[in-house]
Amino acid sequence: MRLSEIANVYFESSLEDSAAKIGDENCVILSVNKRSGSNEVEISQRILSTLEELKSENPSMEYLVPYEASEYILQVANNAIQNILLGVVLSAVVVFLFLRRPGATVTISMSMPFCVLTVFLLMNFSGTTLNMMSLGGIAMCIGMVVDNSIVVLENIYRYAGDGHSRYDSCVLGTSEVVNSITASSLTTVAVFLPIGLSGGMTGMMFLDFSLTVVFLILSSLLIALTLVPLMCYFLLDENAVRLQKLQGAHKVTRWTQMLEKLAQKYRSLLAYFLHRRLVACVVSVVMVVVFLASCLSTNMVLLPEMDQGMVSITVDMPTGTEMEDTMAYGDRVMKIVEENCPELDNMYMTVGGGMSMGGSGGGVGVHHREPGGARGPKPVEQRGGQ
Repeated sequence: MRLSEIANVYFESSLEDSAAKIGDENCVILSVNKRSGSNEVEISQRILSTLEELKSENPSMEYLVPYEASEYILQVANNAIQNILLGVVLSAVVVFLFLRRPGATVTISMSMPFCVLTVFLLMNFSGTTLNMMSLGGIAMCIGMVVDNSIVVLENIYRYAGDGHSRYDSCVLGTSEVVNSITASSLTTVAVFLPIGLSGGMTGMMFLDFSLTVVFLILSSLLIALTLVPLMCYFLLDENAVRLQKLQGAHKVTRWTQMLEKLAQKYRSLLAYFLHRRLVACVVSVVMVVVFLASCLSTNMVLLPEMDQGMVSITVDMPTGTEMEDTMAYGDRVMKIVEENCPELDNMYMTVGGGMSMGGSGGGVGVHHREPGGARGPKPVEQRGGQ
């Protein structure tokens, strides 16, 4: 017995319970999520290359990437790298303005990149990835890496100004401050390291940040005790340092006069509080109270608000709403958004897909671009999707 003898068999599409649009064109929207521990930027690049291969094999296919998280990640990473480079340049400029010695400026300028490279090596060995937290730690502490180097450098120049030879200045100047800069570096490590090892949500969020800061401080200590004395030995001109010190002792400028006035005011204020300890204690207590009140009045959130250049609108329909009615409401929402937001880059809509149990849910996703320039991820291709 054949099936055609007892039934009619034919192909028929199933009942549609979901739909998607980009602008006015129907499309299929795919959402790709990475596996935990994988590289999101690498996965995004592989997906785009795969889409290009599919496009070459099927010329009739067109696609659009309305949202790509890797572009936001790259934007944040590039901003952090720019801040690091800017911090290196500004630190070198400040060192030159205060020390006014080309050799010292070159030494400090070379110590900062070496510190950052050492941090990258330590991050590679520890398995720490380059992310917003680790790059933020480098950007925040880039000015701290020169602290130890400046202390060693200034002490070496002080010995050179007192008449010691180049070798003795480097050895004596460095050995004299080893304990002090080591203690100051370890105090910073003792502050940041427990934050990453605290466990829970705080530990997971700040582990990369705290490890990066610890690596940066330890690398700055290592560079200050090794590279800085070596660079001073090659670049130090002890005769010029002695001559500059003698000229500076007899030369009075407006800048030195201003610094001397500030020093006198500081000494008088310090002497006032040393002779009136009760007043100093009361002022200290008042300052602590003010600081605590400021901390308690500050708003507390888990993560700060971030603008990724994207706005999402969700419309919930009553249970049992037909697909045609849901699509009509979605088209109305898209039309309203398009009329009131002329700065839109592109817009897509998804309907159904389990957004509302027992009925067809609706959603409109809007890719938003700020007036005067794009902020956040931008579409890869400005074409409609099928």
